[in-house]
Amino acid sequence: MTTALPRRRLGLHLMLFVVYQKVALGLSYGKIQRELAIYFGLHASQGTLTAIVAELAQLFGPAYAHLIKTMRQQAALHVDETGWRVDGKNHWLWVFVNDVIVLYLISRSRGSKVPKALLGEDFDGTVISDFFSAYSPLDVEKAKCWAHLLRDSHKLTKGKPPPPPDSERVQFHEQLHHLFLDMGLALEEVTADQNGREQVYQDMRKQLHDFAASSWHDADCQRLAKRILKHLDELLVWLRNPHVSADNNQAERALRPAVVTRKTSFGSRSKMGAQAFARLLSLVQTWEQQGQDFFIIAQAALEDICSQN
Repeated sequence: MTTALPRRRLGLHLMLFVVYQKVALGLSYGKIQRELAIYFGLHASQGTLTAIVAELAQLFGPAYAHLIKTMRQQAALHVDETGWRVDGKNHWLWVFVNDVIVLYLISRSRGSKVPKALLGEDFDGTVISDFFSAYSPLDVEKAKCWAHLLRDSHKLTKGKPPPPPDSERVQFHEQLHHLFLDMGLALEEVTADQNGREQVYQDMRKQLHDFAASSWHDADCQRLAKRILKHLDELLVWLRNPHVSADNNQAERALRPAVVTRKTSFGSRSKMGAQAFARLLSLVQTWEQQGQDFFIIAQAALEDICSQN
């Protein structure tokens, strides 16, 4: 059984150890150097560690391409993005995630062309997102996140001093929150009954529309009411479609490992490094999402690659 790549000082397991510490745990190369020295008695330069990450990212190129193909076959995907620096320039790290896959991409653009290109022309699932305008042009079914909406309505109840309990701002948030809870309770009663789900959708659509169309006088209440009316159907997809959830929390959680790495590395030093990071983090997070051990499945995949070369 192959345990090392040709002309490489470190075995496959140690190379994967370097990748996991850097990509999944967000450790700096300096800390990884110390770990190798303390735990394994090995001394490796930062250049060697950088080359390991780049080489494994290249070897896993076909696996990443397969992830993209799998992603395009999903019934629903959570999508989000966060800032990322590449060679000191502003970029964006995008994530596309559900219970099956986690896929990352780093791009200079934060525009709709990124999800359009990644999803492809044949994607016929649902994209679950926040209210960022880049998702509006997508020619797919779109669902909007209630967590973001309720977060913004909750901000209306804050301030110095906070508004009184009988103020329009507080009433707006409390009524919207109760309406959302009513939706969940109504959906629990019909479970998998599609006809029942459709009835819940119709009933709740009317209630949400009437709520947003009420005569709100506060400017911020009016702003959120207009958002609700603009995205009325997108806020209710989860009532009809069992593959869709009411929030986009899964995408936000999937960005956390990258945010940890961003704090220690301040991004990527090159486009190649950014591509390697996104590719390897996609594989690590996908395999762990599927309940598989990264070291076992990745080493088996590398041994197969080595045996073919």
